[in-house]
Amino acid sequence: MFKQDIHAKSRTISRNNKNYSERKNKTPLETLNSSISEICMELENQFFREYSQLIRQKQINYDHNLINSYIENNFSENHIENLNPTALVGGFMILGKNHIIDSEKVNFIFTKELNKVKIMNFFKNRKVTEEDIIRYARLWNFLLKK
Repeated sequence: MFKQDIHAKSRTISRNNKNYSERKNKTPLETLNSSISEICMELENQFFREYSQLIRQKQINYDHNLINSYIENNFSENHIENLNPTALVGGFMILGKNHIIDSEKVNFIFTKELNKVKIMNFFKNRKVTEEDIIRYARLWNFLLKK
């Protein structure tokens, strides 16, 4: 190995270790919050920005700040690591007034095509099924009615 190759390799290793240590220093809550924020931004960019009037009309809420504050107030630290952030967002989106599952929103998320792609494909690409979203909506319903 040439001296340049060794130097480049050590630079790569130290850069990778830095990223690992930054991730390692995050609490489970911080990790979950950042994942939820990323998911909401992706939904916004892929689907909802262009159809914002329709999303407001259907009253679909995917505000990551609101979701994160509910998580901080309703979930214990011990259970946060076991939560699926994508399913949490999907479950929250189908809740209606009084935190009850809204069948119109369920139908919209599960069947509606925006930009020639079904919204549900976004969730399926992340290994989240309709059943997962319903299950997490029921979890939200239970927690927010306390």
